[in-house]
Amino acid sequence: VARSGASGGLGGGGSASGLTYAARSGTDGLGGGGAPGTTGTNDDYRTGKGGDGTVILFIPSSGASAALEVFGSGDAPEGAGNVGGGGNTGGEVIGNDPDFVLPSSNSGSWGSGANAYDGTDGTYATSSSVANHSFTNHGFSIPGGNTISGIVVKLELSGTTAQGSVDVELSWNGGANWTTVKTTPTLTTGDAVRTLGSPSDLWGRTWSSSEFSNGNFAVRITGAPSSNTIRLDAIQVRVYHTTGGGSSGGGAGGGGI
Repeated sequence: VARSGASGGLGGGGSASGLTYAARSGTDGLGGGGAPGTTGTNDDYRTGKGGDGTVILFIPSSGASAALEVFGSGDAPEGAGNVGGGGNTGGEVIGNDPDFVLPSSNSGSWGSGANAYDGTDGTYATSSSVANHSFTNHGFSIPGGNTISGIVVKLELSGTTAQGSVDVELSWNGGANWTTVKTTPTLTTGDAVRTLGSPSDLWGRTWSSSEFSNGNFAVRITGAPSSNTIRLDAIQVRVYHTTGGGSSGGGAGGGGI
């Protein structure tokens, strides 16, 4: 699947009959692939094609050939999905719950703020100083007569060292005023999903549905690093609301539970 250059680095592979084929061992380490059934100068390898379409790497050992199946033809075998996940080893992934929504705009002092909602695991909005950043334009659709019962903010974040935290506040009037602060636990070096608020937590005030319009609602985070860099991989919000008669409300980003 790969070859080495003159200095022994990992290089390009090749293909034959629509199959990506096996690597060889060259004088500088991992060597270049070859067509099925061939060998090369100073290379102790050959490849072959199994009857079921698999590619076989034959590695001579004491004069005998030992076969190692590399992989099959066509699509790669189905994996186990996202195991462990996260942008850092062993980290958590925030997921894609349809009742939680992402912002689509940001402003402030963090670097690469849009990385917090780009949908790509392992890309980060970052801050190495005490600084705030706001996220807006969530696109909520909450019927006018519904009662707001709670708000939850989820963050997938980490630190370059296991120190520091992040404060989160909400605005209902375009950033003119903010709710009381909620603070994450101390950061870990692997991505961790932190949940602030609950289905019955109103963050210290009574809300109306109009306050969740794109022009009014905002989430502000303030990093409190401790000689490290804070990394925010994702941020999501859910609003819990019920109709006037008490049944679960619908709309993007929320229905009651």
